[in-house]
Amino acid sequence: MPNYASYLVHLRVFIVQEVYAKKSEYFEDFQSPVAAYDCDGIIARANKKFRDFLGIAKEDISNGKINFFDYLDKENTMVAGYAHNAFGGEEKVTLNYSRYIRAAQKIDFPNAIFFPMTRDGDDVKLAGILLDEK
Repeated sequence: MPNYASYLVHLRVFIVQEVYAKKSEYFEDFQSPVAAYDCDGIIARANKKFRDFLGIAKEDISNGKINFFDYLDKENTMVAGYAHNAFGGEEKVTLNYSRYIRAAQKIDFPNAIFFPMTRDGDDVKLAGILLDEK
């Protein structure tokens, strides 16, 4: 992971996982856009920055209407692979991608971390994405 210290990636992922697991209010105001999605791509929860970035409503997430995979750039199959591979237990960082996610806002988040968010025994139940501008 060039330009990323792996221990910092693991630390950020751990913090997001813990905040999510504890259903903490801090998840909503987390400093970076973050979301959890199931293996079909349905977003289970996304913080305000992520919702604003994609231009989606909190109610649409509550109703299970938003599929994360629909927002991925179809030409960038590698990123879609990272999003799916998080269910295999992998953390993956994308660096300096100019367009991997279709967004409503013109906020630049060229980096993303894909990771397992929650587990059900040995199986990953939800994967996560954390968008990063640094």
